[in-house]
Amino acid sequence: MRAYSPIPALQKGFALLEVLITVVILSVALLSLGGLHAAIIKSADQAKVRGIATSLAQAKIDDLRSYGLIGTDSSFDFDSINSSTAGNAGDTLPTDTVTFNRNWYIYSLYYCNDNGVPTSSNCATPKTSPDAKLIEVTVFWTDREGTTQNVALQSIIAPSDSYAATGALQPDLTGGPQKIKNPAYSDANDDISHDLGSVLKRVSQPVPDTNRGNNDTTSNTITSFKENYFNTSNQLIGENEFVTVNCYCNQLGAPANTTDSPFGLEPTVLSSSSNKFIAGSVNTSKRRGERKTTGDFNDQPLICNVCCRDHHEDSTQVRKFDPFRPSSDINASIRSDHNHYAPASNTATTANTTNDLYAEACRMAWVDGRLRVLEDWRLESLQILPPNYFNDPDNPSNTTTYTNYISAFVTQFVMSLTDAYPGTMPDRATLLTSNTSRTIVGDATISGVATALAALPSSWTMLASPENLTVRGIYIDYMDRDQINIIRCKMDPANALLTGGTHSSCSGYEITEKEEYLYLIPFHDVNLTKLATWTSSNGTNITVTSDALLNSTESTFSRGKITGVTANTRAGITASISTSNSGLTVTEAIDPDDSSSTSNPISDCLPVTYGTSAASNPCNAVNATKVQGTITVANNRGLNPNDVYITVKDESGNNLCTTTPSSTGAYDTSACGALLTGATSLQLYFWHYSTASKDNCADFGSTTHTSFSWNADSVVCSGASCTSTNYFNTGGSQGEYTQVVFSGLTPNGNTTFNMQIQGDSGACESN
Repeated sequence: MRAYSPIPALQKGFALLEVLITVVILSVALLSLGGLHAAIIKSADQAKVRGIATSLAQAKIDDLRSYGLIGTDSSFDFDSINSSTAGNAGDTLPTDTVTFNRNWYIYSLYYCNDNGVPTSSNCATPKTSPDAKLIEVTVFWTDREGTTQNVALQSIIAPSDSYAATGALQPDLTGGPQKIKNPAYSDANDDISHDLGSVLKRVSQPVPDTNRGNNDTTSNTITSFKENYFNTSNQLIGENEFVTVNCYCNQLGAPANTTDSPFGLEPTVLSSSSNKFIAGSVNTSKRRGERKTTGDFNDQPLICNVCCRDHHEDSTQVRKFDPFRPSSDINASIRSDHNHYAPASNTATTANTTNDLYAEACRMAWVDGRLRVLEDWRLESLQILPPNYFNDPDNPSNTTTYTNYISAFVTQFVMSLTDAYPGTMPDRATLLTSNTSRTIVGDATISGVATALAALPSSWTMLASPENLTVRGIYIDYMDRDQINIIRCKMDPANALLTGGTHSSCSGYEITEKEEYLYLIPFHDVNLTKLATWTSSNGTNITVTSDALLNSTESTFSRGKITGVTANTRAGITASISTSNSGLTVTEAIDPDDSSSTSNPISDCLPVTYGTSAASNPCNAVNATKVQGTITVANNRGLNPNDVYITVKDESGNNLCTTTPSSTGAYDTSACGALLTGATSLQLYFWHYSTASKDNCADFGSTTHTSFSWNADSVVCSGASCTSTNYFNTGGSQGEYTQVVFSGLTPNGNTTFNMQIQGDSGACESN
């Protein structure tokens, strides 16, 4: 039998070999962690340095984008943006223990076609300035290991464009996102496309934003709208945003010295050579104003700082903020600045002395990322259109019909300019009746204005109410001689050029697109429905809205909507608006042209019929129609024809003028002159006044005109309700009126109306 030994007990602790193995493993791990820690520290340090370098690169891009800022030196413009190796030495920027070196390179870009792809080569017809510039900024430094590192950033800088062909919003070179016009979009009343050849221009509908603040009579209105430009691939290649504002300002006078800031800028204008907005230069001697901030004016918008400061002329300026203002309103004693006027004075009271309060309105645009004051708006024509005209499914060509009219009008406008421009402007009525068709080089045919206008609706028959009419206006900016001549050459090199420009012939202005010249004309087709004043010639039977602008009602207030109708009736619906900046802000006049009753506001009238009506065209103008006759006295009880004043009103009841009979009792409303032009009917109020209460003193004895209605003894007034201010030009505190409404007046004709005053019942005492 074999004997077995017992199993030994388990041993406790580690053998020496195991300890050595553990030490080795721990050492390797610790060494690895140490290296990782060092790598983390190094990476963090590199990230910090790279972040600084990236910031320095972005800062240089921002610096180059800031061309044209207000300051002591405004010579740094778009064309002055150069590479660091071409006029600048670059930057050496020490930062702690790392020294950065920054260089930048500028590549000129040109857009020579409509595919949105830029080229570094100038176009076949060379452009005088690049359409954009590609910036590449590189920041170099040497890291702790002696290795050269760098960060590079790219960006595109474009000048603010005045038309689409030089897109400020071109897609980037890497094929970045592009804004695309919705291809399913249907033209509506608020957004119309104009075909400028290889470019489509669209204008959004302006809606005023009104701040009534603390004082309803001194409110601010800001009206904004955009012009977007698309190429034939529907890519957005340019955008302008215009802002028009009215403000209340204090005069500051001219700066006392070169450190008396802020200095004013001259107007931002459209360059005739590059078709881009060029920011106005700093003028250290021109007068300027400041935004009123106290009392009722403490909540004016901040952009009034720029409007008040800049909208002043100076004898050294070549371009003016208001090129159309007559020389009679330029004040030579204040450095040829235009006059400014006190609020609510209707330009009767000048405000040219330091600390005077004056009303102002400015046209502004976003240029170089800042709001700049442009030359003033100039409205040239209005056109009322029926509801849903542009999206009428039965007439899909309506938009083309309308844009053809715009093309004809602006073409004729440019060809109607003379060497007297802008002092003498093309007459609007003549433009609308002109009918010279033009064959543009490149086989484009432009109809005459009269033909194009005749294709638009000349009247409208309502089927139901309410319906909203639309009115659109054509604004055309001021153009210098070179700009006008270039446009004329693009139309046809045989066209005559204006004198005073730098070009005496059309050599070098060959046309490449059939309508290329259209995008050179600075016109703006704007929906003015919510800004125009609307009236009806027959307000009793066809009413049209013209709501006042109030706080928080911009989205709901109504203008141009026909809300009430009576069967089988007709009316002339008129839209009117001032031609300059104050028209887009719906505010008081700021210059004599704004307040002129003969040239402003301009208007358009559309005959509107509900049901059937045989009435004559209610929009036919009556030019200087005379209502004349004699006033005789019967049953004289102290009556005198000289006690009668005749107030002439238009068909809407607006006062036109006041006339008095002669010593023999004869009266003639032609003394009111051009104020009667455009009236389709007249209301005559025969006012009899005296110092005593008199009733039933004015009765009709005879008349030779049959188309009238009258209401004798309509009102017997006394005391404060019958004052000379309210009813008469002179004298009288008591009296009565007899209203006569004339219709069926003959244009340029005479209507005789003989009136007999007959005292009755002894009630007409002697004066």
